[in-house]
Amino acid sequence: MGRVTVGYQDACVYPLWLSRVNVRLARLMGASALWVPDHFMGFTPAEVWRPEVTPAARVVPSIDALFDPLQMLAVTATRIRGIDLGTSVTESIRRHPMSLAQSFVTLDHISKGRAILGIGNGIRENTEPYGLPYAQNVARRGRTAKSKRARGFEVNDMRYAMGDQQYARGMPRRSKALPH
Repeated sequence: MGRVTVGYQDACVYPLWLSRVNVRLARLMGASALWVPDHFMGFTPAEVWRPEVTPAARVVPSIDALFDPLQMLAVTATRIRGIDLGTSVTESIRRHPMSLAQSFVTLDHISKGRAILGIGNGIRENTEPYGLPYAQNVARRGRTAKSKRARGFEVNDMRYAMGDQQYARGMPRRSKALPH
């Protein structure tokens, strides 16, 4: 049986200094992984996100001011060593399958094998308000796996999380047929 580890999920919201401080504190307290959400908007109603009701609103003016998770993970990969980096979760509705594959392969190289692709089916609240089709989202996730294979990466060796289960089986590696 594997050992139990603890990760930290950052909100990935403005102001940036808050994420920097929180990630460093999590690492100092022993977190072995950083997870960031991949959303266009938060899920807390605006009526509740006011300083009079929610004290955190004094520091975070808008729960909808989310940063791009892949850029946050890439910066973290260059600044903090020994911590796994993953999305909780992304999907292939807002990000084209080939673009998603390319982004995670790049993150994997930047982080030296610490990237974890957390991928799910997506949710309507994060797609339809922006004019993105929610129909056939499961089929699109399958095309994402094909995109990774087309780029010369072994899907069976990739670390990924689907739903509430995480699978860790190494990281994507270049196929011998492709140059480094």
